[in-house]
Amino acid sequence: MGLLHTPEDKPSILKSFTHSDDANVVRSMPQNRRIVATMSSNRSIYIYNMNHDREVEPITLTGHDNEGYGMAWNPSRANWLATCAYDAKVMLWDIT
Repeated sequence: MGLLHTPEDKPSILKSFTHSDDANVVRSMPQNRRIVATMSSNRSIYIYNMNHDREVEPITLTGHDNEGYGMAWNPSRANWLATCAYDAKVMLWDIT
């Protein structure tokens, strides 16, 4: 049985934020699930801190020459994020 028990059960939105262009992929940091990274079709990576009560400007990472769909947080090292895109580049970011 799933988390929703009846058709009337609906999930609640915990946090919402504005995103530039399409969000191709979304990942939360394993060490702090309230830090969320997205990869956009405009080739940028955005880091959102959902600990704030109000929407704040995300950290923006740039460097890819094409959009991508590959992104993973390092499970053993906080603040390290790997991304890859259709530009044949893999990038390792330290957002500390």
